[in-house]
Amino acid sequence: GFKYFRFSGVKALTIQYRGTAQGKFRIFQAEKGNQCGEIQIVPSTAWTKATAEIPFIGGISPLYLVYEGEGMCDIKEVSFAKK
Repeated sequence: GFKYFRFSGVKALTIQYRGTAQGKFRIFQAEKGNQCGEIQIVPSTAWTKATAEIPFIGGISPLYLVYEGEGMCDIKEVSFAKK
């Protein structure tokens, strides 16, 4: 997990990655909380961005990314977008 982010107005999450991973990142705002959303990823040898609209709860909280799938990946960047 990563601590702490101000999620007020944040509507989307982007992960820049590369690797053999094929699966999804499950997104949480609490270690044992409900899932906010997920980002699907596919294998890529080049740095690739995957984005999903996530209904984040406003305020300040941590961010947890839980990978489920096959293979592995490197994460270069995690970014947020306001819409």
